[in-house]
Amino acid sequence: MHIPSWFRSILPKAALRVEEESWNAYPYTRTRYTCPFVEKFSIDIETYYKPDTGNQPDVFNMSPVEKRLRTLDPIDIVKDPIPPHEYMQEEDPRIYRSDKTKRGPLQEDWIEEYNNNPGKTPIMCAYKLCKVEFRYWGMQSKIERFIHDVGLRKVMVRATGRPGAGRMSGTA
Repeated sequence: MHIPSWFRSILPKAALRVEEESWNAYPYTRTRYTCPFVEKFSIDIETYYKPDTGNQPDVFNMSPVEKRLRTLDPIDIVKDPIPPHEYMQEEDPRIYRSDKTKRGPLQEDWIEEYNNNPGKTPIMCAYKLCKVEFRYWGMQSKIERFIHDVGLRKVMVRATGRPGAGRMSGTA
């Protein structure tokens, strides 16, 4: 995650060390990020991978209280904008076509198209439950919101819509 230079400048170097723990039991994964310097800070990301277009209401079996507190934020790899300085044409799902699988490019209505013809092509949705905790009085909600809105969402949009990345794993 990118840390703004204004914020980095006021932190000691030890504060920039982040530890990552991951548990992978596909189709479920959990990743936890902590910073030893900031003991009351953590980011937990749980993920379920499902063969659908993101239409399941509660893959995490949340309690009624958790459901009320959550914010649903669907990411569409075709429609969500990528900042111009990060855009790479070879990774644009509206342009990219896999030579190996003969799939792509995706149209603007690719989700509706799949829902109208389910099973015609493989599809996967990564359902992510992101929890940010920054328990410092006076800054908690502001920092947590910043991390959700700027840090996590930006990273998720950028990382999710990269069809060319499959070339490295042999699936593209």
